[in-house]
Amino acid sequence: MQIKNDLLHLWNNPPAELETKLTEPARWCINNLKAVSKIESKTALDKIVEVVKKVVKAIFSAIALIFTMPLALIALGVSRKIDFVKPALPSSYNKNGFEIDHQGSAQQDLATMSKDELNKDWKLLDKIGHVRIINLDKHKDRLKGALDNLKDVGLKADQVERFPAILGNNLPRTKTSRMDNNHRNYDPIKEKDKFENLQKRQTGCFMSHYTVIKEAKAAHDKAKQQFALIDGQIKLAEQSQKTDAEALKKLKSELNIAKGNIRKYSSVLVIEDDSRMGRQTGDFSFTLKHVGVVFRKVMMELSDDYDMFFFAAKELRGCQASGKEWLRKIRDFHDLSCYVVHSRFYDKFLNQLKVIEDDSAGKLIAVDRELPKCFPKTNAKVFLSNPPLAMQGGCVSSITQDGTNDPLLQWHTWRWNYTVRVS
Repeated sequence: MQIKNDLLHLWNNPPAELETKLTEPARWCINNLKAVSKIESKTALDKIVEVVKKVVKAIFSAIALIFTMPLALIALGVSRKIDFVKPALPSSYNKNGFEIDHQGSAQQDLATMSKDELNKDWKLLDKIGHVRIINLDKHKDRLKGALDNLKDVGLKADQVERFPAILGNNLPRTKTSRMDNNHRNYDPIKEKDKFENLQKRQTGCFMSHYTVIKEAKAAHDKAKQQFALIDGQIKLAEQSQKTDAEALKKLKSELNIAKGNIRKYSSVLVIEDDSRMGRQTGDFSFTLKHVGVVFRKVMMELSDDYDMFFFAAKELRGCQASGKEWLRKIRDFHDLSCYVVHSRFYDKFLNQLKVIEDDSAGKLIAVDRELPKCFPKTNAKVFLSNPPLAMQGGCVSSITQDGTNDPLLQWHTWRWNYTVRVS
């Protein structure tokens, strides 16, 4: 009753500013209260007042929603924008010019090439920036074998860059003596020469892989700097009315070269000279049958944001599920004989291995045992082809001095025997 009386009083004696602001629904409510004010039944009147209270509450809720909804929509729009904002790129940047579309290339190959053509020409440089072979100066036969094998998958000798492997004997003893990976269990005293030679070979291998990626990063950084410099010169030249057309044409040609070098050094395939593309049969012979087809299927599944990709490796501590048919996600591994590093991972790769440079930093372990330490720390996206696309074989290891019957070769054979799925 008190609410009804208050509303009636408000209607009969409204402040001027309030009267003008009352909405039609509110006026309707008060008019209805006037109409029922003569009802003598207290129970009926109370019911009407309850209904009116609910109506008034609904009216004010609707008004509040009308005023707050635009703000809510604006806030929602801003949050979605932030979620999808990408870093600003140089004005001349475009993905097709700077990055390699390995997935698209593999898809095109599968659609346009026969199985025989796929196995004989892998079109590696359409999927990987550049290729480097680590090779000791004295091992000319190994270099020839590696180049012949790459020729069999469509890569010419002048498309491959040789990296002269670092000989451990040429490194200071202060560095090689730090190597603490005596996997042959030589007695450091009784078998001193064998032990120290093993240290030297392992340290040289460590330094070689570290330096290859160091050079790839330096070349990639230089290409980006050159592109930015030339791009700026072209913009200034285009704004100037005195620019010679021939000079501008030359600048644009140099820009395309820098652009090509950014693409070239955006990733690197590192191959040790005893690694071979292909697969093994049970009698330790090599074949390329099916492997070129599998390579394309692997490339189609390899995500654009990968950090490292292994053509072959021995998994340690198992692999994480990748959700892919032709790829496994690596947590730990043995073997750096054939792998790809993307430029986005150059710094992390080098940061983990730079311990080789500081002779006061304590003990060293083999390079393929040191590198995986950074995978969990950096949340690295590292994948292994399943089955492998390459293997070590056919010659004695420069580090272990082992022959061709290495357990790793047998492991590769097993992997293909049980997982190949190509007819």
